[in-house]
Amino acid sequence: MAKITGLIKRAAISLILIAVFCLLAIAIVRPLLAGIKASEATALIKQYKWAQADEALRRAIGLDPSNASYYAKLGDFIFAQSSYGGYKEPAVRQAEKLYRSAIELDPREAEYWLKLGRAQVKRMEYIKALEYFRKGYGLDPYGYNTAFYIGTAGIEVWKNIGDADRNFIIGRLGDAVKTQPWNADGVYMAAWRATKDYGILYRISEAGMPYGRDALLGFTGRYDLWRERSKWWNALPRSDARLTATPETAKALMESERRRIDGLKRSLKPAPDGTLSASDWTGATFDGKNIYRGGAMYWSGRMDALIENPPDIKAIKLRMKGQKAAGTWPYAVIELDGEAVGEIYVDGEDWKEYEIKVSGYPGLRVLSVFFTNDYADGKEDRNLYVDSAEVARAGK
Repeated sequence: MAKITGLIKRAAISLILIAVFCLLAIAIVRPLLAGIKASEATALIKQYKWAQADEALRRAIGLDPSNASYYAKLGDFIFAQSSYGGYKEPAVRQAEKLYRSAIELDPREAEYWLKLGRAQVKRMEYIKALEYFRKGYGLDPYGYNTAFYIGTAGIEVWKNIGDADRNFIIGRLGDAVKTQPWNADGVYMAAWRATKDYGILYRISEAGMPYGRDALLGFTGRYDLWRERSKWWNALPRSDARLTATPETAKALMESERRRIDGLKRSLKPAPDGTLSASDWTGATFDGKNIYRGGAMYWSGRMDALIENPPDIKAIKLRMKGQKAAGTWPYAVIELDGEAVGEIYVDGEDWKEYEIKVSGYPGLRVLSVFFTNDYADGKEDRNLYVDSAEVARAGK
């Protein structure tokens, strides 16, 4: 009897061990299979095999229902599908449900909150969208992806949100520029397409300092938005032409510009006869790495010279020429003491006189030429050349 009892115990232990082994095998194998299915879905999506991709993602969830990323991935797939052939609210609601499931499993993942916010934008539930965006931002306040995601999604509903939410969106777009200035074009393009308001681009550039302004100048040149910049600039009151996103940054910027102008007036020598030559210009690229010599501007940047303007000044005449590239001539912004007085395409390869009409600005002034839209692709190279400059007086 004891022998039989021992055999039974050993058999029971063996069965238990087998069951544990099977459970462990399932616990290990099922997630591996789920990962394989998720990878299959990615490949199927690239092949535009929507039905098979949907099935593979749902199979992945079935195999590993505790993995939040599979719910989010299926949500992304369905959300993307909702845009094909027009907006489909049932699909967006289904994606929203999947994002909520992902959040229940992993509430600390900022990405899931951002995706849930995006679904609310699609449904025009803007208050909820901003609530979820803020939640995601709170979980990942320094990430580029978070800043870019919130900013580009939020700018799409700019007309439907209030000032506090707008400031929040501007701040996130500025964070994206500040974090990855080499990707700033994507930020500015998203804002431009959504708003067609250059003033908003300028606010983003200020929120993205110390790189924001130079990045915006580069973007403006590459996409030939200088006329839009000019319209925005000229619509500002002259005394406020240097205002930025906030009074604090505006005050600092205006003070910095004043110091720059004062320093140039102390260091530069004015032309004795009121006419500047190519050798009188001094300046460098926006990043300060390349110095201009003899009025040749091979990169975007600014050159300055000191000029004495008579009380009856009516125009400034600049002798310039340019090299065309990608179908566009170099674009020059002309300033006196840091204030724009004219903008022009230098549209010829031969030396030519360009006249900028000026009202006011008598006395000793810093004359600046911005070259804004440098371009080179190995075959063509857009450059600006500035020779002489002189003042035209009224009646002459």
